[in-house]
Amino acid sequence: MVIVLTVLNVLLLIGSIVCTVLTYRNNKIINSTETTFVYREEDGGVLLTLQNQEEIMLQFESESVK
Repeated sequence: MVIVLTVLNVLLLIGSIVCTVLTYRNNKIINSTETTFVYREEDGGVLLTLQNQEEIMLQFESESVK
């Protein structure tokens, strides 16, 4: 019984380490984006102008954004 508990604890430890490393990697990827944009309100929505001059119109509704 002690061996089974030890094996389970080791597996949980390894799983926790793997999850921590993957979470760190994902956070690093998410935080590395440096996309800046300019926005202004227009026609009841928000017009985003991205770095490549692409414009995106966001229309806000009661429970969603289009």
